[in-house]
Amino acid sequence: MPIPFPRLALASPSIDRSTYFVRKLVPNAKTNDPEIPMVAVATGFAPSGGLEFAKVAGLSAGDAKGLVAQATKNSSEGGREWKVSETAGFIFKKPSLLRAHGAFDVPVSTMQTEGGGLDDLSSDLLLDEPFMAKACEMLGSADLIATVPKRGWLMVGKCQPGQIPVMMKFAQIAEGISGRGGKDALATACFFVQGGKLHGVSGKGASYVSLITSSDNPWNVN
Repeated sequence: MPIPFPRLALASPSIDRSTYFVRKLVPNAKTNDPEIPMVAVATGFAPSGGLEFAKVAGLSAGDAKGLVAQATKNSSEGGREWKVSETAGFIFKKPSLLRAHGAFDVPVSTMQTEGGGLDDLSSDLLLDEPFMAKACEMLGSADLIATVPKRGWLMVGKCQPGQIPVMMKFAQIAEGISGRGGKDALATACFFVQGGKLHGVSGKGASYVSLITSSDNPWNVN
């Protein structure tokens, strides 16, 4: 099944905000925060590899609204699943760490990533609230921590804000993979998720939660 475009996608924190159509991932994030990716609209695969992103040039407020609506709808389509990466428990083992796997028919030559690996669009699934809620169900907790260190990576585990050992474990995962991600690196910060909704950050710069959800953030054309 072809991957539908346009679709919502995470973009590098260094993406040019004056050129591309973007919004913040986290409401309280600082402008140009190097730890936190932006949300963009992918319009297709780039000839040189990776994704093409929509630009602000010539984009009216009405067109922008329609583009976001179609991208949001398309982002709910396509293959996606959680796979258990780690289990915990002395007798009865239960999932403790999940990794997302996205589109199963991504063109390999187009979507190879620096540092090894394939961008199967799984990192963008952080924006899919029903999919993230499924992870809550699988882990038996409404509160999770998530990392998207580079394109093609999304991992989650049980964690409430303030659970330092888990936060430190995820920080090590994020920094290690992001550090090898080259141009495909996304985030050294990790993210708190509650009931499927992104609602906070666990990072070196700051750790906080917010009552404003990710989808409430304004785009730079509105």
